[in-house]
Amino acid sequence: MYRFSIFDFALALALLLTSAGCTRTFWRGRADREVAYLVAEKSNNPRWAVPAGFNLNIDPRSRFYDPTNPDHPPLPPDDPYSHVYMHRVDGKRAAPWWHINGELPQLPNPGWRQRLAEYCEMTPEGAVKLDLPGALALSYIHQPLHRTQLETLYLSALDVSAERFRFNLQFYPGSSLSFLRAGQKANGVPISPGSTISVPRSQLTVINDTAPGAPATISREFASGGTLLVNFANTFVWQLTGPHSNNTNSIINMSLVQPLLSGGGRIITLETLTLAERTLLNNLRWYERWRQAWFMNVSVGQNAGQGSLGSNSLTRKGGGFGGTGITGFSGTGVGGLGNVASAAGFGGFGGGAGAAGLGGQATAAVAGAAGGGTGNVNGFYGILQQQVNIDNAQNALNLQTRTLRLLEANLDAGLIDIAQVDLFRQSIETSKATIIQARILLENQKDGFKQGVLGLPPDLPMVFDDPLIKQFQLIDPRLNDLQAKLADFIERTGAMSGQPSQEEITQMTGDLTALAGEVGAALPTMRGDLRLLESRSSERTRKMTAVEKQEFLNEKQRLLDRAAQLETRFGQLEVTRDEIAEAAQESNPDELINSTVGLTNELAGLAQEVALVRASARLESIVIRPIELSTVDALQIARAHRLDWMNLRSAVVDQWRLICFNANSLRSVLNLTVNGSLATVGNNPIKFEANNGEITLGVQFAPPLTRLLQRNNYRQALIQYQQVRRQAIQFEDTVNITLRTDMRSLTLFEVNFEIQRQAVRIAIRRVDQTREILNQPPPPVVPGQTPSALGPTSATNLLTALQAMSDSQNNLMSAWLQHYDERLQLHNDLGIMRLDNRGMWIDEQIDQSLAQLEQMYPLPPELPVDWLKDAGLAPPNLYPTEGVPPLGGTKAQVQAAAATPETPRPRADIQRPREEVPERESETLPMPLNEPALTPDASPGEEPSPGGVLDEEVQSEEPADDESSAAPTSQKAKSRLWPFKKSVAVADRKEVEPRASVVQFRQPAKRDE
Repeated sequence: MYRFSIFDFALALALLLTSAGCTRTFWRGRADREVAYLVAEKSNNPRWAVPAGFNLNIDPRSRFYDPTNPDHPPLPPDDPYSHVYMHRVDGKRAAPWWHINGELPQLPNPGWRQRLAEYCEMTPEGAVKLDLPGALALSYIHQPLHRTQLETLYLSALDVSAERFRFNLQFYPGSSLSFLRAGQKANGVPISPGSTISVPRSQLTVINDTAPGAPATISREFASGGTLLVNFANTFVWQLTGPHSNNTNSIINMSLVQPLLSGGGRIITLETLTLAERTLLNNLRWYERWRQAWFMNVSVGQNAGQGSLGSNSLTRKGGGFGGTGITGFSGTGVGGLGNVASAAGFGGFGGGAGAAGLGGQATAAVAGAAGGGTGNVNGFYGILQQQVNIDNAQNALNLQTRTLRLLEANLDAGLIDIAQVDLFRQSIETSKATIIQARILLENQKDGFKQGVLGLPPDLPMVFDDPLIKQFQLIDPRLNDLQAKLADFIERTGAMSGQPSQEEITQMTGDLTALAGEVGAALPTMRGDLRLLESRSSERTRKMTAVEKQEFLNEKQRLLDRAAQLETRFGQLEVTRDEIAEAAQESNPDELINSTVGLTNELAGLAQEVALVRASARLESIVIRPIELSTVDALQIARAHRLDWMNLRSAVVDQWRLICFNANSLRSVLNLTVNGSLATVGNNPIKFEANNGEITLGVQFAPPLTRLLQRNNYRQALIQYQQVRRQAIQFEDTVNITLRTDMRSLTLFEVNFEIQRQAVRIAIRRVDQTREILNQPPPPVVPGQTPSALGPTSATNLLTALQAMSDSQNNLMSAWLQHYDERLQLHNDLGIMRLDNRGMWIDEQIDQSLAQLEQMYPLPPELPVDWLKDAGLAPPNLYPTEGVPPLGGTKAQVQAAAATPETPRPRADIQRPREEVPERESETLPMPLNEPALTPDASPGEEPSPGGVLDEEVQSEEPADDESSAAPTSQKAKSRLWPFKKSVAVADRKEVEPRASVVQFRQPAKRDE
């Protein structure tokens, strides 16, 4: 019997261990760690760095959290009729393992509702009390769109991992074990006719390879395009019967292929890796842009649907044909992938510059202003805006209802006609129906916000509240409640007849004292609103003219004087209240009731005046942040800071590289090949000898005779690059017009807000005047004459004043929110929008935000000169700088631009980017390096004049200082040359091919700096 050695046992153990492999959890953890490293590597700039600890783990509080094992998820709920086919299909028994991991009773996380209180403020009734930070936090936890962006970023990092793996040393080992047992009669039978080898009765064979018949492989791909394959295989055969002999042999094969022309070089080999690395960096920038767009979507509803929220989404260029890496890369199509994926940024170019940021927003802005500023924002603040509008309408309805009682009393006294009272009654019923309809629409809007934005079910109870919107509640709701209490008390007291009991009198005087106390408690809050107005006076008057400032100061002083008068009046009413309380036991009940009703009317009037003073103070305290920025500077800021613009430049270069990529296939095939093998000698698996080996050196060559498809792909790459280049140029124009639209809209909303502020002032004054007219007691009636009637339009005046009060408040809030919306859009369009760790916008002035960005996020340095030289570019000559005016144009241009409303103040401290080439008056296109230029008078065989300048007068305008005169004219012209390798200037276009022609211009005259 054969006895196994220690070597045999170790070999069998190795085979057993390698066959088991690693678990799913192991490989998932390895992928997570590598992706985290790649993302952290690309997060090398705070402007697009993702938060630390990037991963795909779902928050356990999310309704989409899966508490089960991610590597062995249980069976989800299935359709019962379809489920039958998982166990038996076409009469055949299916696999029995479908229920091995258990069954999932429901898809949503079962405990997400119970965990809401951990991170949300809850009302006593169990509803979520939602403000803007809370809404943003809920959206990040529950909204699937955010998960999609993170997953795309993760997959983009996997593409980088796959492309880097191509250049690693890859080893694919494997082993196979076989055992042969032959019967008595089979022993000695030749394996094949004429063979002297017989089949053994018992034999054990071990072959180390990757697959049956395939050797173990070590491969390596080099950046130069070469591919190295090293194959290793050995065989161990043990005869378990007979002489117990064994036989071993090993062999090593090596193959090296290095393309020298077509298919070789770093341009071809590194292209997919370069594309994957740049795409991951671009996706980090897109993720930051998406977060900014998401805040705008949550807060004011911008960029929803097909707007820039979608164009800011991350895109993955890899993943074609179901794998990771840039699989299926052909070098053709926009981005080099044809229909597999599109180049990031093209088609919409990102936020703010697309149709949503230009057409929809601008149109809505103008339409809202034309309608008196009644445009509405969307999102969270849109819901609050509708809520405040309904509250204003309800307050007006309550005031109408209270006024109706007074009108009905005047109708009974013969002081007003029935037509005016009925007009009031009809208006009240119409207002009730309008409010009911508005509340239904508001509930529908809330349900859509919960489901579409927050990712929550619409039946989740939620209360919307935010301190930003409270500044537009000019009338304190507590004062409205106090007005209702005073009206009810007057009605109850006036209904008392006969001899009221002592208990009723005590209750009446106690209620009167309590109501008077509530009116008195409103006076300190009125003083608080006036102090707030005083603290914001300097900011309010900063941009006012002398006349406007004086009017503001007069209005503020009027409010202070009126507040002092109200406090004095309340002191007098307090004395009257004390007198009524003292005489309650002795006075005539009728006189006591009349005195109580009269005092309550005085308190109601005082409370109404306090409410109006507070409304005026709050109105004047609202501040709108003006924007002082020229459109010239806005474009320069956007060019330097917009992350999508950075991605756009990257995408243009990606397309530009494909020209060289496709041009490589037009070359001849010239490959250097090296093949060799080395085998062992004797019965020793490691005894390799050079005498038992061979090596072959070869060259593979194929001339470029059939290159039609390659030619077409190359021409397509040229055309597509020009298309992408034109789109990039148009992108700047689109950003420019978007920024100009933003600035005009901001100016419009600033003016409209002040108009609406004045409208609210007038509405408050109208309500105050009409209310005083109705509340004035009628003059004593002369015996024999009818009482003096109120005016024929008294009720109508009050009704229109109340409606104007409600509408003007809504318009004021609308104008402010639209300005806030547009200011938010401007920060996003400029690329200087900053978010905190919660994803909330850091609302800063433009200058402060820009200074903060320049300090925290310095602009990238210029490319090293050596890099540009390696690319065949000479940076001093690529974009000539002679005659370039300063930022904003010449001095006259800057002054003219500063005089327009849309360019209030140019910033002279922003440097003009090097790639900006301003429009020139006349210029000579620089000639190729080391090639003289031809003047129109020079023939191809004559020596041309240096510099290629057409007009001698233009040359004479240059300053003739010592240094410039000492240098040759040809050197001056050389400093402006473009790095074209082949270019000829001609006088006669008919004698030169079109591809060699160069258009000439005049040299620009010296401009005023």
